[in-house]
Amino acid sequence: YSIEDGGDELTVTRFTAAVYHCDINAAGKQLVAGGGDFVVKIVNLDDYSQVSLTGHEAPILCTAFDPLNEFVASSSCDGTVRVWNIADKKCVQSWDNHTKSNEMANSKTLCHICWDKSGENLYVPSVDKVCAYRRNSWESIRCYSFEGFENISVCCVCPNDEYIAATNDKGIVIIWKLKEESNQPSAIFVHPKEMPITSFRWHPTKNHDFSFCDQNGELYCVTVKQSEALSETLMENICQGLFDDDDDFAEEVEETKAAEPPVTQPKDSEKDNVVTNNFDDMFEDNDNEIDIGAIKSKYEPKIFGNDAADDDNETEEKKSIVPADGILDDISVKSEKITKPAFPPVNLQQPFQPGSTPISFQHRFMVWNSVGIVTSFSGEDENTIDIEFHDTTIHHSIHFTNTYNYVIADLSTEALLCANTGDEMTTSSRLFCMHFGTWDSNKEWKYDMADDEYVTALTLGTGFAAVATDQRFIRLFTVTGIQLHILSVTGPVVCLAAQEQLLSIFYHNSIGVPREQCISAKVMKVDPTSTFIKQEYCSPVSLSPKSTIYWAGFTDEGTLCTVDSVGVIRLYKQLLGNSWTPILDTRRNGKSKSDHYFVVGLSEIQQQVRYLLSRGSLYPSTLPRPTLLLLDFQIPLCEMTTARSINEVCFFLFHINFDNQFTGTIHSTKNVEFSSGTIIETRI
Repeated sequence: YSIEDGGDELTVTRFTAAVYHCDINAAGKQLVAGGGDFVVKIVNLDDYSQVSLTGHEAPILCTAFDPLNEFVASSSCDGTVRVWNIADKKCVQSWDNHTKSNEMANSKTLCHICWDKSGENLYVPSVDKVCAYRRNSWESIRCYSFEGFENISVCCVCPNDEYIAATNDKGIVIIWKLKEESNQPSAIFVHPKEMPITSFRWHPTKNHDFSFCDQNGELYCVTVKQSEALSETLMENICQGLFDDDDDFAEEVEETKAAEPPVTQPKDSEKDNVVTNNFDDMFEDNDNEIDIGAIKSKYEPKIFGNDAADDDNETEEKKSIVPADGILDDISVKSEKITKPAFPPVNLQQPFQPGSTPISFQHRFMVWNSVGIVTSFSGEDENTIDIEFHDTTIHHSIHFTNTYNYVIADLSTEALLCANTGDEMTTSSRLFCMHFGTWDSNKEWKYDMADDEYVTALTLGTGFAAVATDQRFIRLFTVTGIQLHILSVTGPVVCLAAQEQLLSIFYHNSIGVPREQCISAKVMKVDPTSTFIKQEYCSPVSLSPKSTIYWAGFTDEGTLCTVDSVGVIRLYKQLLGNSWTPILDTRRNGKSKSDHYFVVGLSEIQQQVRYLLSRGSLYPSTLPRPTLLLLDFQIPLCEMTTARSINEVCFFLFHINFDNQFTGTIHSTKNVEFSSGTIIETRI
């Protein structure tokens, strides 16, 4: 990103899952990053060549460059911390350090590791301590700890190797002298809003300044001032904070300041124990600085239930007294009450178009389905849309300029349907349709949505088009441009799909439990020759844990089908108890964890899935053109290598196709070959 304007300048590498941490080496020439795909990548920022380090068995939590640029350290949700040799691309050391988890959201620690300035030691936060490991021998040379200070998540060494700071999930920061043998902290700081701290950095030149972010994404800058009256080994607990976005908190601080009586200058004999609370005398040159002592005196009774604070005989002077050692009392008790449990947020899946790649791609598939391919290229000098048909007898290829910046599209044998999502010059979306079968020259029609109404999804059936908007409307049109009907759904639409006269609407039925989706699918029969609309069925959508819908549509035979982001393909079978039946788990077929199957269609008769293989990314690239591949149904039964399971699979596949006989006569023969070498002929 550009520092001047914050604009996006360049993408240096891509991952197949979310990126959780990155670091840049001292020379600024290399970047290391890791995330949810278990891979640590080192990228050369000169030529953008990259090296992948594999070995972790869970998402990456943190990466850290060795200052001498010989090693890279990484921590992971698999409970380990690893040290990699950059030249050899091998792991030279590994420690079992923290509790295992299956993803970052469930991890009890962020395990942010760091090196000192010389690169001689690596510091690793553990459950209740920070361990220092010697370079090359990787032996533990010492540990930093404090009674009651647990669940340590982040550690960081200041630039001159004088101090080391550690934070935990209770929002407490403890600072030690790096080279002192004693574990006695030099200072303790508590987050003013009782929030867990997720990131911590020292100022590159000022050793007593640091900044941190909390779990709400708020940035704080703090200065720990050195007291002249105290000994050199201790730092005074006076911190200045910049709370730009917290007006209520600032107002309470001002109230505290106004309510306190004037403080006289203490005598020389009292300076060792008294810290002034007078804002004007202490910080007269900086209006942004506040007195942490005043804040603590006001909020400690509320947070910790300090009975002594309720004593009517306690004076204001007594509240301003700080222990001689500068350390808070009863830290073990306080650390248990600082952070209240927060309910994890629920992130609703955003609308998407099945068979398309993300809108942010410059060259992308607007849709790839069983009829053809619609690709879009948006550059500085050109913005075009190309249409190719698998069967050229339907229509010849089409190329036209994307004047209105259409980003959503669907293709059928009758028409092409496109829509844009609006921009700063418009207040609504525009819908565009190109009808291939018209008998006159007017084969195109357009509609502008109502003000402040934007298209989120669309689809084409036989004789009709359906459009979903952000106002939770489903607008139905004929392919010739007549407005047929308008429906309203009970939740935000995720996607639409259609085949012949069937229309499926996937929408959020309610807010799911944390990190889960609660999506329902409604299938309706639309007769474009009349106003007849009939609901066939409505069912909640079955998804793998913590997954979203990756593709949705109908099989060639008209059965509703979904593919989730984990890679499980399911069919909705009415004659199997109106339930979702898994027919393939693509995770069992990939040669690598970074392989992804971009599904474009299914056939129940052939018992095959049509897909594009995407290696190292979630979505296929348009150039070179990917090859369409086929994958057989593989019911995820237990013990697939036994003869009993092989027979059970054949029986199960028969039931998968059984209900198709009620809609038409099916004659097919398929040989199913298993890994054991057995070939069974299935007749339907």
